Amino acid sequence: MRDYVLRQIASLQRDLARFERKYGMSFERFGEYLHERSVLLETGQLTPHQRQALGQAIMLEEDDFFDWKASLEMLDSWLGLRQEAKV
Repeated sequence: MRDYVLRQIASLQRDLARFERKYGMSFERFGEYLHERSVLLETGQLTPHQRQALGQAIMLEEDDFFDWKASLEMLDSWLGLRQEAKV
């Protein structure tokens, strides 16, 4: 059990590091970045092509946002389990 918990934690930590490297920012900053891009999409003076390209990029980034968030939440759960089990 101990090894399994530690492997899960290590795997999630690698996932989180990958997201931070990919975007060059923390999860909190990434949420702000997505919000800023969404505002730009809604209010910016963009050509139809720019609007379409930005919209597609935001959709892909939102997928990463939800994966990133899930990884953070799962890591928190595994760390809590490790603490409870004193692993």
